[in-house]
Amino acid sequence: SQLPPGLSAVLIGGGPVVDWVDQLSANVPMLEALRAFAKAGGFALSEGSGLMYLARSLQQPGQCRHDMVGLFPFHIQSLAVNSSTVKGPSYVEVTVVQQQPHPLLPPGSQLRGVTTCHCQVIEERVVSGLAAALTPAVDDVQANGTDDSMLLQSGTAIDTSLYGGRPVTYSYSCVPAAKRDLAAVQEGYTCGTALASCVQVQYGSCPEIVQHMVQRCLRVDVASV
Repeated sequence: SQLPPGLSAVLIGGGPVVDWVDQLSANVPMLEALRAFAKAGGFALSEGSGLMYLARSLQQPGQCRHDMVGLFPFHIQSLAVNSSTVKGPSYVEVTVVQQQPHPLLPPGSQLRGVTTCHCQVIEERVVSGLAAALTPAVDDVQANGTDDSMLLQSGTAIDTSLYGGRPVTYSYSCVPAAKRDLAAVQEGYTCGTALASCVQVQYGSCPEIVQHMVQRCLRVDVASV
């Protein structure tokens, strides 16, 4: 499985990701193709359940984790259908943030969308504490002839090397359409050229954003991605 040539952007929509998690995780060539595509400057966007696919890993209740594309350093925990935290479709008002949103999104744009993604986004980091101070430097371990992988891993943080260690930021500010008086929620996870959101955007609510996206995609050097 590979991406077709000549692409400047990939949009992954919603769908029953959890029903196909074994097959998606096992399709390593596609995972690697998407990683290479984004690293080379191609735009990778996901909406709704597509958010799960671009995350670092996905886990269903009572099951083991499955590796996903890994364009974001967070883990996804899907929720059981009968969970009290699972709600029906919710319509939201989306505003693109003014400060450095995803390159395909014009700042300040306003859209509508719906969210039906039944999952939790979990950020994980290693808190090394004293272990980091007591762990020999890599050069010292090699000089002493010590082959102890646990020593080398004890101070390891989440791998964000795909984007030079860039942090995850937010491109959306969202409020429920039926309760606009509630505090806005930051969403639209952004890291490099990748964008992932639980919101399935209704692009017809803002035709100008589609024109902006097309024009921005035309500037991508497709020969390099």
